Amino acid sequence: MFRLIHRYTAFSAGTVLLLQSLSGALLIIEKPLDRWIFERFYGTGMANSHDIGYDGVYRTVTSLRPDDRVVFIRSPDAHEGVYEIILNDFSGERVYVNASTGKLLGSRPALSVPRNLLLIFHTGFLGGEWLEMTMGYAALIAVMTLISGIVMWSRGWRRLGAGFRWRLQYGRRLLADSHRDIGFITLPVLLFLILTGAAMVFHEWTETALTTLSGQEGRPQRPVPPGNTNPTLPLQQDLDELVQTARLETGGARPSFLSLPTDSTGVISVRLRQPGEWHSNGRNTVVFNPANGDILLAYDVRKTNATQTLLDNIYPLHVGNFGGIPLQSLYFFSGAAVVYFFITGLWLWWQRRKILHSTEPMRGRVLSSRSDV
Repeated sequence: MFRLIHRYTAFSAGTVLLLQSLSGALLIIEKPLDRWIFERFYGTGMANSHDIGYDGVYRTVTSLRPDDRVVFIRSPDAHEGVYEIILNDFSGERVYVNASTGKLLGSRPALSVPRNLLLIFHTGFLGGEWLEMTMGYAALIAVMTLISGIVMWSRGWRRLGAGFRWRLQYGRRLLADSHRDIGFITLPVLLFLILTGAAMVFHEWTETALTTLSGQEGRPQRPVPPGNTNPTLPLQQDLDELVQTARLETGGARPSFLSLPTDSTGVISVRLRQPGEWHSNGRNTVVFNPANGDILLAYDVRKTNATQTLLDNIYPLHVGNFGGIPLQSLYFFSGAAVVYFFITGLWLWWQRRKILHSTEPMRGRVLSSRSDV
């Protein structure tokens, strides 16, 4: 029974899991790859003491691109000195500005960014809610594939040493042995990655379950400005002043990015990172009314409860950047192993199918000879 479960869950979700695992492994090395391919956007900033600031970047881009709307500004990397700006919506054009001089370095479409392209296959990013949910359900089916696979490894549980015996003299058996044993070794990591990934896809269910079990509050909802007033464009608020206010509200945390209004109910949101925080962008959030600059929400991770801390850390646990190169290498090779499982599993199934078909004529002859007796 478990063999059938393993086979058919792998067939139903295997292709999606393959894309998720391969893209996930590549996402680990995406940042240096992007910097290498698009060096002209990153290699010419070179951070120094002078910075035109968020407001200077906003005014520069809106003056050069008056027909476009700035919806996102990413803070410059400490070693590169380049602001990344997104126009119109989060699938819109990316623009790069030198933080020291305010010079426009260039622009590119969203899908030319390796991260965005990989996220389509990994999470369904830019594909809408239906694609994200498809990815999530496929991940849950993959859990059944992993569990049925480990049950089939029962010989290894009874005699752990014998469970890792590879029959090197037989090609097909060697593939079967390696498929089984590498699967056993990578199972804990893959199961952890799949469950944390599913928790992010079904984040509302995850938060409801955790808050119900703990009796504590979850993360606060993003507020809506009173009156839903559509702010005048370009924004009249000084963005540098808002960022400074956000830093004061979060004890001097470093700003990671600003999200600006995209419609009449939009807000100005500043994300910040505390020293030692696992999330690469931080989870500290200060939200402002774009019409008058009033604070609508101040979320400081230093003041959160245990449930909020767990919810905040699901993403860093999934990507593993808090563990440095050793943990990310483990994640990379575990994700790459799924490609091996897919290829060897498909080949083993095909070979088994060929053997069964080749024995059918012989079975027919045996039955015929018996009927003549």
